[in-house]
Amino acid sequence: MISPVKADTVDAFNGLAAIYDRSRPLYPPECLNVLESRLPFPRGSNTGLDVGCGTGILTRQLAAHFALFDKIVGIDVNPEMLKQAAIRTTDTRVRYEAIPAENIGKHPAGPFAFIIAASAANWFDRPKFYSGASASMIAGGILAFLINRRRFDSDAFLSELEDYLETSVPGYARGRYSSAVGEYSETGCFQEELIDAPNFVDIEEHRVERLISMPNSDAIDYFLSFNDLKRASKMKGQARVRRDLSDLVSSHFGESELVQFPVTTIMTSARYSCAQDDLGSNIQHDNVKYASNGNTRYSRPRLDHSRNRSIQNFDRIQQDTAYLDVGTLHERMEISMALSTIVNTVHSVLFAR
Repeated sequence: MISPVKADTVDAFNGLAAIYDRSRPLYPPECLNVLESRLPFPRGSNTGLDVGCGTGILTRQLAAHFALFDKIVGIDVNPEMLKQAAIRTTDTRVRYEAIPAENIGKHPAGPFAFIIAASAANWFDRPKFYSGASASMIAGGILAFLINRRRFDSDAFLSELEDYLETSVPGYARGRYSSAVGEYSETGCFQEELIDAPNFVDIEEHRVERLISMPNSDAIDYFLSFNDLKRASKMKGQARVRRDLSDLVSSHFGESELVQFPVTTIMTSARYSCAQDDLGSNIQHDNVKYASNGNTRYSRPRLDHSRNRSIQNFDRIQQDTAYLDVGTLHERMEISMALSTIVNTVHSVLFAR
């Protein structure tokens, strides 16, 4: 069920901004490569929009990746998250605004070449969001969703974590996500929603299997940054929940300095098609390739003839990296952001001449 936006959306992450920004992992670079490969060229916009940006983790990644873009805008409804985002961001092309996802229609910074929402769409009134996105994108622009799914079905530690959540948070069920009204639903069926949403075509889904690795103490903070565990902390007390999580981590990882667990990052994307363009007629990208090694797998495109939409699914297993070190990736992103600022400055000087 898609729920209307309420005040709970604003309050859900109050008090979590610092711990959220410090402990949440980055998104796979492969997903940004896919996003870039799908953008039209030439295009009438070099501006991107990150919806539900939180503390700007993905926003900063986008700015570093799209070094020649004029502007990356991040919007959120939580003032604390936006304040943390502003503190952590040095790239002058990035700006943050307090705007609900449902109010992006005809945003003054648009039209956007892409609009993306990472681990946030479960909070949206998505029919309104789709309508607003349609009014804010260039023809052929890309709308994308990113979501991380914990692989509790294949990992004993994550399975026990889900047991704890189910017994500690009223209404929680594994594999489900909280909404703006405090309910839980199985978010992630964006493919089917985009089929029904007007003006979105050429739908693709990409999956990246990852092994997240982080220091023991950071892992506790990471789990405490969940809105679900914030609810548990209100009932049991944060000290009790922290102790429970510490015991759970110790029971599975002992004295190890690293906590590791598998996640699947799913990226669903679609192309905006309006009456003035012809991009929406059964576009096939049989040769799309977003990783050069042999671990990329392709499935046969599934075509919905009744709605004239093409849907493709791609999987990539991240086998060449033993684990994803969160701290290291944040350091690499800071370097990448500094380099992108230099590139952008040189670009501006050259074009000023």
